[in-house]
Amino acid sequence: MSLFQLKGDILSYTFQSGTTAPSASYSTYLSFSSNITGMTTGVTYTLYISHTNGKGGDVFDIIDLLDGVASQTKLPVKGTKTESAIPSARCSVSSYSGTLIFDILYDSGVDNVVNDYSSYSIRVVETNGRFFHDDAVYFTYNYYGTGGNFSPINGGYYQATTGATAGFGDITITGTTYFSGLTEMVLYTLDLDNNDLSSLLKYEPQEFNYGFISLQKENSKISHSYLIEGSVISSDRVKFDVSAVTKSDETFTHLDGIFVSLVFNGIDGVSGSSGSSGSSGTSGSSGSSGTSGSSGTSGSSGTSGSSGSSGTSGSSGSSGTSGSSGSSGTSGSSGSSGTSGTATITNLGDNRVLTSTGTQGQANAEANMTFDGFDFAVTGTSTFTGAVTILGDTITYSLTLQPDALLNPSVNNGAIFYDVGSGIIGQDGTYLKLGETFNNGDTIQSQIYGGIYCLSGNSLSGRTWVQSDASAVSTSTGLLGVGIFDGVTESGLLLRGFINVPSSAFSGTDIPGAPLYLSIVSGRYSFDPPTNTGEIVRIVGYFNQAFQDANLDILYNIYFNPSNDWIEL
Repeated sequence: MSLFQLKGDILSYTFQSGTTAPSASYSTYLSFSSNITGMTTGVTYTLYISHTNGKGGDVFDIIDLLDGVASQTKLPVKGTKTESAIPSARCSVSSYSGTLIFDILYDSGVDNVVNDYSSYSIRVVETNGRFFHDDAVYFTYNYYGTGGNFSPINGGYYQATTGATAGFGDITITGTTYFSGLTEMVLYTLDLDNNDLSSLLKYEPQEFNYGFISLQKENSKISHSYLIEGSVISSDRVKFDVSAVTKSDETFTHLDGIFVSLVFNGIDGVSGSSGSSGSSGTSGSSGSSGTSGSSGTSGSSGTSGSSGSSGTSGSSGSSGTSGSSGSSGTSGSSGSSGTSGTATITNLGDNRVLTSTGTQGQANAEANMTFDGFDFAVTGTSTFTGAVTILGDTITYSLTLQPDALLNPSVNNGAIFYDVGSGIIGQDGTYLKLGETFNNGDTIQSQIYGGIYCLSGNSLSGRTWVQSDASAVSTSTGLLGVGIFDGVTESGLLLRGFINVPSSAFSGTDIPGAPLYLSIVSGRYSFDPPTNTGEIVRIVGYFNQAFQDANLDILYNIYFNPSNDWIEL
C-alpha cells in the first residue's frame, strides 16, 4: 500500500454500497458507482459525497473545491481535441476493512443542493480490501496546486497539427513525429489563449546574432531546444527553419498541446573610443658609485730555457711515368627525318566526337555525339553493358526508361519515369511522379492533376477516360489512372507509382500507411470506405506522408496501386 501524505482535514461519513444518483436526502453519506472490489487502477468512476459530514457539520466549502475550478486554470483546446482530464485533488477513503486512493478530475463536479450531495469523476490510483454497507469511513483530501497563467515567458501555448489546414493557436509540424527530427515549423501569431505574439515571432536575422525556440509537450517534463536558422514571415504566421540542439526520443501526435518560448541574442554594439593615456611618472634618482679597490703588485718573470737543435730532413721519392692516351673514334652520320603523319576527317562539325572508320588514316566526326568540355550528348539509341552510375545532387530534367514505341515514337507506353523538377519528396515547388505511365491517344475528360480516372467505352465507340466515382460500377471497377497534367485531354496517366497530390483531393483523417479508397466524389480519394448500398469499395493505394511546399500548401505523397478486387455493397 502506498504512503499518502494529506494536508486537508479528515471527514467522517457512513458508506452506502450500490448507490447511483441518489434521489433522496444523502446527508452524512458517501458512496461510489462501483464497489472497491470491482474497481481497476486507472479507470474512471463516480464519487457521491454529502455536504454534511458524519458529525453533522456543513463541509460544502471544502467539497466545492475538490474539482479545482476555483483553484486551477484549464488548458485551452480547439477543434476535435478533447479537454484534458487533469486531476485536481488526491483523496482517500478508508475504513477498518479497506482503503481506496483516487484523483478527482478537473471540472467534473455536479452539485445537488436539494439532496445535499455532490458527484465527481474520479480516477483510481490504488485499492486495498473492501467497504461494507453502513460502515464508518474516513475521507481525506489534498488539493493540487493553485491557479495561474499557463503561457510561458516570451511565448505561448499552441496545439500541434500535422497536415490539416491550420489556423490561430496552431503550430504546424510535418515530416516527422519526433521532436529531435524537426527541421521546420509554422507558428501562428495568435496562440490558443488569443495572445498576439506577432512582435515576438517576426524574427529578423539581421537584428540578432542568433535565436532559439523551445518546445515542451503538455504533461511532459522534457524541453526541446532548436537554433533558428531562418524564417519566412506571412501576415498571420511565421515559418521557421530550425536545427535541434537537444536530443530525445519523445514523440508528438496531432492535437497535442505544446508550450512554445523564444529567446534571441542581440548583435554586438559598436566598441567605444579608447581613453587618453595617463601622464608618465617621474624618474627615480641614481644611486652613488662604490669605491675602486687597490691593485696588487706584479710578480717577477722566470728565465727562458735554451732552444734544442733541429733534425735533418728526409729525401723525396721519385715519381712514376704517365701512360699514353688512346685515340678518339670517328662520329657516325645523322639519320634522315621522317615524313609528317596525316588523317582524313569527314563530316566536320564543332564539338563532334571522332570515331574510327576502319580505314587507316581516316576518321568520322559524329553529328549525333558531341562534347563541349562540360556536356556530353548522344542522339539516338544507346546501349550500355554493365552498371550505369549518375552522379550529382540535382536532376534538372526527367529521366525516362522505356521500350521501343510500337505505335508512335512519342508515346510513353509502359514507361518507368522519374520527374521531380529539381528535388525530391517535400522539396519546395516540386511534384513527385515515379512509376508506370500509359498514353494511347485516348481522350481524358477534364484532366486534373492528381485526379483519378477510369477507362470507359469499347473498341467500336472509342476509348475515353472519365473521372472515377465509387457510386457506380462503370466508373469504379475498370482500369484506373491518375492525371499528371492539368487541362490536357490527350496525355499520359500514372497507372502505378508514387505521386504528390494536393490535400484538397482527400476526405477523412490522414494516417501514414493507411489505405486509400475510391471516393463517391468524382476523381477523389477517401481514407474511409463507402458505406451505402450499391456503392463500390475498392482500395486504390496507400498514404505515405504530408508535407508543406514553399507556398505553405499541404501536399500528400501517396503510393497509387489500385487493387484488382472490389466489392459492391
